[in-house]
Amino acid sequence: ASVAGELARTVTREIKLYLGGPSVFEREVSVQLLEEALSRGVSCRALCGSGASSSQEFGSLPTTYLGRGLELRRPEATGLPASRAQIFDGLAVLLFFPDPLAGSPSFQALLVRHPHMLALMNFTFESLWGDKRTKDIDAQGHTR
Repeated sequence: ASVAGELARTVTREIKLYLGGPSVFEREVSVQLLEEALSRGVSCRALCGSGASSSQEFGSLPTTYLGRGLELRRPEATGLPASRAQIFDGLAVLLFFPDPLAGSPSFQALLVRHPHMLALMNFTFESLWGDKRTKDIDAQGHTR
């Protein structure tokens, strides 16, 4: 949580989130990091996989912040992993994987700053974001 907080506080342009499973942080932590970044004009795009709910993740923030830099979409691609990723300005990616040994709700986190890995993660995110089957999520959490 401290690494994610540091990255969110130093980001200047954009945060890309892939929310593919249960939340890694308490809702208050997610809300605080997102709210602080959006208040500085940082855009945030989130792909909510089948294992994630935008309302469970952010509470009332979609209603408050849609149109102020927060965009939410749900990809229809099947077989996406139940993991999470946070990409900060295309300079760092924080990956969260369920810990197979500790069980739920334990996670392993990996911070990557390798340019080729970041290029791959950005390509994957943008491919899912731009897929014609990916649907926008409105303030009530419905796809359109």
